[in-house]
Amino acid sequence: MAGWPDRSDLDAAVADRPVRLQHRSGALWVLNSAALARLHLDSDHELPTGVEIGDDGTPTGRLSGLDAWLRERIGGEPPSLRAVSADLAATGVTGVTDATAHNGSVELAALGLARRSGELVQRLTAMTGTADVAAPDGVQLGPVKLVLFEAALPSISEFAARIATAHESGRAVAVHAASRVAVVFATAALAEAGAGPDDRLEHASVVPPETLRTLARLGVTVVTQPHFISEHGDRYRATVEPADQPWLYRGRAFLDAGIPLAAGSDAPVGEHDPWAAMVAAVERRTAEGHVIGPDERLTPEQALRLFTGHPDRPGGPAREITPGEPADLCLLDRAWTAARRDLADVRVRATLIGGNVVYRVA
Repeated sequence: MAGWPDRSDLDAAVADRPVRLQHRSGALWVLNSAALARLHLDSDHELPTGVEIGDDGTPTGRLSGLDAWLRERIGGEPPSLRAVSADLAATGVTGVTDATAHNGSVELAALGLARRSGELVQRLTAMTGTADVAAPDGVQLGPVKLVLFEAALPSISEFAARIATAHESGRAVAVHAASRVAVVFATAALAEAGAGPDDRLEHASVVPPETLRTLARLGVTVVTQPHFISEHGDRYRATVEPADQPWLYRGRAFLDAGIPLAAGSDAPVGEHDPWAAMVAAVERRTAEGHVIGPDERLTPEQALRLFTGHPDRPGGPAREITPGEPADLCLLDRAWTAARRDLADVRVRATLIGGNVVYRVA
């Protein structure tokens, strides 16, 4: 939020020991000089791709896409998921999807262990970076995650070939598209590859009318983040082209076009409370009180359905309380007829997963 730091900024804070700082998107690490020296990134050795070089010809301290490289050299254990699992249970969340683009066998093994040990109580669906990965016990495979960076787009044919490769392996794709350019590019590539019924656009941050019509024709699902309007809307008002602002994180337009629509938190970039996201979907109000895209407002019922689809079909039919369905339930502190009038005030009294109480207010 204070700008992009580099090694000199971290050196000013801590110079006598190695420091690494991660951008909350997970896509970038910043290292101070002591950390660069520890990893031999300040020497004349050949540097891995992803090490940013400054105008003076030396590393800036910023590393992109080098998580696996860092893990191999630093070691360490995966972080505990117990605290975040408890926080999710307190908001009524019974299942999560890990959308990390570089998930592979190592990451899935760690996630599976967290599930089997009870550290993560929520049911877990995980995306992967490639299609040739097997899921361990406790993990359900989701789509293959494909990320588009506007500054380095491949050719549409090349990206369409990656989509087709996933389809040939029986996997859907989830395309990270967080700008208008990325959304238009992803839509064109899906059209060229032949979109499958479970293919998704993640974020779909800015969708103009003509692209909306194409998405509807392709049958692609959109998984968006309505709470980004409340959390980041005031920054969007200052930085997003005024003509694009009505198309930011759309809601009603997708539903009116017949496009399956679901929501995700994108945590830790966004807050993980689904009730806050529902409020944002209904109100479309920024932190300073401005309304962005009032025509995109959803009803409370439509906002709730953003989170009640099946994990393998977000935006599809809502799960129901019927015999044979998993007993994954969320008990509110009031009837829905009262809750819908003030979603921001709703509190969860109890959460059950598979019939087991994982959260309860005493």
